Amino acid sequence: MPVELSRHSSVQSEDTFEPSIWMTSVRSILLLTTEIRRVGGVESHVAGLASGLRAQGYDVTTVVARRSGDAALDEHTTVVEGIGDYAVPARSLATLEALVATIRPDVLHAHSVFDAGMLASIRRIIPVLRSVHNYQGCFSSGLKYFSPAHDCRRAQGPLCVAHALFRNCGHRKVPNASLRRYRLTLGSLQSLREVDGVVAYSQYMVEDLKKNRIPKLSYAPLFVPPAAALPPYQGVPRILFVGRLVPAKGLETL
Repeated sequence: MPVELSRHSSVQSEDTFEPSIWMTSVRSILLLTTEIRRVGGVESHVAGLASGLRAQGYDVTTVVARRSGDAALDEHTTVVEGIGDYAVPARSLATLEALVATIRPDVLHAHSVFDAGMLASIRRIIPVLRSVHNYQGCFSSGLKYFSPAHDCRRAQGPLCVAHALFRNCGHRKVPNASLRRYRLTLGSLQSLREVDGVVAYSQYMVEDLKKNRIPKLSYAPLFVPPAAALPPYQGVPRILFVGRLVPAKGLETL
């Protein structure tokens, strides 16, 4: 029996939801993301999530917006072009709706897709969860800090436009405050308020989402647990960074 996970569900409150309560009732899951490969944090996360859920007996289908280079797709993965766009084409939405009607999953779990209208349409058919992997309440660049290394703890709002222009929190050569990007960010935040549950992977992101008035939040620690304690270090500390060498990773700050 598909689980009833809606705004009327008894397992949800206005501020939190607990996936473990209803996951025993869910058997079929549709994962939605832009691409799936072993490069990039979100891509690796979704690939590992799909594999782990199947190992536990769940029926998992992954839908991606594009094929990753020459990577072969397995029998559990389907490409629906356009679902990663900020405004998903009507043809892509119709293809996704037809796929949902065919495989009849119990829930859709979206990763790094942002079209609020697409998710609202799917939510009329099945419950929708969204995972938040990056800042959602930051329209200027997604980096969410002021130079040289002061983090921004504000919620998204009209003053963000002024900060983008005069404090250059977008960290561009020429300060820019795109009103289109601002509206898209507001739409993404509204989508997070309307879906059936939101998953964040750090307490910091949970607090950031709370500031943006996102309800029904769940904190899900990532797969590798941190060490309980680190031994004392003698001498000059050395830090090992593992990740892509791009500005968003904050190596300059580190």
